[in-house]
Amino acid sequence: MQRQWTRTVLTAGLALTLGVTACGGGERSDAPRREPSRNATPVPAADGVNDAVVATTPIDPQRPAVSAEAAVRAYLDAEIGGRFEESFALLSSEDRTDIGSAETWREQHAVSPRATAYSVVSTAGQPVVTETKFEPRVDETVGVIAGSARINWATTEEAGGFVIDRIGTKIESHYPGEETAGAGVATWLRQLRNDDPPVGYVGSLLGQPELADELAKEDGTFIPGTVIELDRWATPEIVTNAFGPEAANWARVVGVTGPVDFDAVVVPFGDEWVVVGVVATTP
Repeated sequence: MQRQWTRTVLTAGLALTLGVTACGGGERSDAPRREPSRNATPVPAADGVNDAVVATTPIDPQRPAVSAEAAVRAYLDAEIGGRFEESFALLSSEDRTDIGSAETWREQHAVSPRATAYSVVSTAGQPVVTETKFEPRVDETVGVIAGSARINWATTEEAGGFVIDRIGTKIESHYPGEETAGAGVATWLRQLRNDDPPVGYVGSLLGQPELADELAKEDGTFIPGTVIELDRWATPEIVTNAFGPEAANWARVVGVTGPVDFDAVVVPFGDEWVVVGVVATTP
């Protein structure tokens, strides 16, 4: 079994759903580029409506659960099932006010992580902790959405029951072990030579995209070597300009020797690594 590494608090994408205050996490806790759910514009009142009345009118029905664990289970079940009105009804009053409406909440899911499965791993009576799986994603809009994460849920009591407190909820993303980063580069090279479509990342190749055509024509052997963190690389701005500063938390650079020597920038995609950039190097 390959070793996994974690970063406390997931990527910007999950922050859209849970309102996490930091991106990438772990040893680093850089603030995310964006938090649409925290900055959502409330639905305006119609002209002539008394403001005091609007301020005390619930946005949408809130449906607290009978316990903290029941709230988490109901929330995740609704998210997995695409029933976003139900998950919105399980959020705290503060979260719901910040978001504005169930419709805004639904719209945000176009760029937020989609949970696919979960299991509760905490002891009864303790704060709820789940191991949760997500549809992995890599793009320049949300960065990296990990394929799985350990979530420490924060809940609060309201209206006679329990609801989810997104801001207090903490996430540890699970990423593949760095020792498999070279295998990700090898897979990418095979895809180039076989003219197969890329897997995981469908954006524009960063750095020197024209190099991919040259590598595809080479018949020699390429050997992936040392893996380093992005901030130890000579030109990290190639990646951070595209993905934002939080890329330093999860992007890695693999040195490759062969008919053409190059550095490959890789990022996690589920349990694998995918190439998002290449730069030729001097032997």
